[in-house]
Amino acid sequence: MKKSLLTLALGVTGIAAWCAAPTYEWSKLIDSPQTQDLTSKVVLCTDGNPVTLSQFGSRTNTDNISFDGEVIATGAYTTSNSDNANLLIIKHNATDGSRIWSVSSKEGDIIISSAGNIIGTADGGVLALLNMRSSNVTPYTSPVLVDHSGAEVEFPDWNTSVWIYNQVLVKINKDGNIEWTRTVVMDQLPVPKASSGNSVNATTNGVTPYALAQDSDGNIYIGGNYRAPMVVGGVDNGTFVLTARNVDSYNGDSQQAAGGMYLIKLDSEGYYQNHLRATGTLTRDQICNILIDGTTLYFTGNVRGNVGDELTIGGKALTIGSTFDGIMVGSVSTDLKTVNYLTYIKPYGNKSSKNAVKLRDLKLIGGSLYVVGGGTGGFGPADGAEAMVQSTGTLEEGWMLKLNPADGAWEDAANNDINIGAYLGMFEYSGNIYVLGYRLNATDGVFLDEYPLSGNLERAARHTIVKGGGAPTGYSVAFDPETTRMFAVARGNNTFTLADGSSSDKPTSWGGVVTSCYFDKSAGVNGISDDASAFTATGEDGVLVVNSTEDVKLNVVDTKGVTVVSRDIVAGETRIPLAAGIYIANSVKVLVK
Repeated sequence: MKKSLLTLALGVTGIAAWCAAPTYEWSKLIDSPQTQDLTSKVVLCTDGNPVTLSQFGSRTNTDNISFDGEVIATGAYTTSNSDNANLLIIKHNATDGSRIWSVSSKEGDIIISSAGNIIGTADGGVLALLNMRSSNVTPYTSPVLVDHSGAEVEFPDWNTSVWIYNQVLVKINKDGNIEWTRTVVMDQLPVPKASSGNSVNATTNGVTPYALAQDSDGNIYIGGNYRAPMVVGGVDNGTFVLTARNVDSYNGDSQQAAGGMYLIKLDSEGYYQNHLRATGTLTRDQICNILIDGTTLYFTGNVRGNVGDELTIGGKALTIGSTFDGIMVGSVSTDLKTVNYLTYIKPYGNKSSKNAVKLRDLKLIGGSLYVVGGGTGGFGPADGAEAMVQSTGTLEEGWMLKLNPADGAWEDAANNDINIGAYLGMFEYSGNIYVLGYRLNATDGVFLDEYPLSGNLERAARHTIVKGGGAPTGYSVAFDPETTRMFAVARGNNTFTLADGSSSDKPTSWGGVVTSCYFDKSAGVNGISDDASAFTATGEDGVLVVNSTEDVKLNVVDTKGVTVVSRDIVAGETRIPLAAGIYIANSVKVLVK
């Protein structure tokens, strides 16, 4: 279905009516007999095919994971009372969800939930940021990864005398084979305030990697929170040691408010280039999301401390205005040498001592910076007197913040009013922002909320993606503007109901489901709308040419979903200079030469 621009006279309602519910295309189940199954990320490769990042549970070295009913990997043995977590990365065929290749682990404990990330790379492969340690066995062993060719990648140089997490970058090529790995080794120092457990002997949970990004030159950026010295490798066997802040009160529990943020720049091969240094009196600060736009890097993160505590990065400072978990938003040059600003989003009513605020996604859309996440309590501008977005009860709810990218200043916000849930990821399509969210019950499940890009952040529609599943939890979404396909992942412990009303197989215990929907598959390159007299878009050498019979709002996105044009145009012909490439202009696919 194409957008008839004659309906724009109806305003926002007309736009929302055109953007009907996405159409279900396919789904696939990822399942093992144990309980730790979790598919938490989905991203796009440059060829338009999605890649999912999962972990699966095992107790023995014969416990396996199946995809679409076929066993594709086997996990590690553990003596722990809980499951060992094993890695699974799958590249899917975008048209039917079938497996193109997969990479997995057969030894080691590899945590995925909120502690790892994956991105597509310009060469058609992917880059993953993982948190890895030995499985709980004696003597300890190093992790082992298995790529699609069957080659095994070991980590023989790890000191495995202590059950300790290390941060690992893994580069996988377009064929599913591992090109290289880079380990950021954590120092095995005792936790100063630990009174029991392994932390008396070593900082076993010394790092939590949250964020991963790559710029147009291939440089890699990683971010998170760390509570022990980390050793980053440089070229020619050089090493750089980063010392953690905010560890005086740390007791070994990684969920407690302790430790400092890190943001490290690596070259395209994973070797150290630079990092941001932070000072201050906060109890905890961390980087959660990184977004690259040209030579500017944006980031979000959690901050916690006492009222009046400060955090300073590159000469820019923010002051804490609450003892609850707040949000910092920052902008810095991609060489990490110039900090443009550091902004504080003030929290209200969050009384948890743990990491209660979840920052799930960061996007630059239509000239504004959007942040989505979930948590208890509310948020508002640092100089405000009350919460501008607020959970309705004591349970976690989702929200979306709209900020000015020039200084991080507050512009608008929206609650999703779901009670026990969160907003997880977002994308723009045809003048609307779509946000994936979930409500922890079988009736609402995982859904896609639709907001008009123009005007106030008021939800126009909610579209069901996955229901059932014993109250499914959503995790991630990816969108391909070329094909208008949306890919989403969720977790549950019962039969899933999909967007078309069909049902998945029942997971053995807990399982992950990846599903595809589309908005419009009929758009041709250099095309027209349903009403040919209303709108046409064509591409010439370095120019987008738009013709419309009426004044309209024009939104143009590139193949990565980034808005490149958002403006009102008058009736007649409009010529807009653009770099060569494929774009979506108000739902019409255009090739600019």
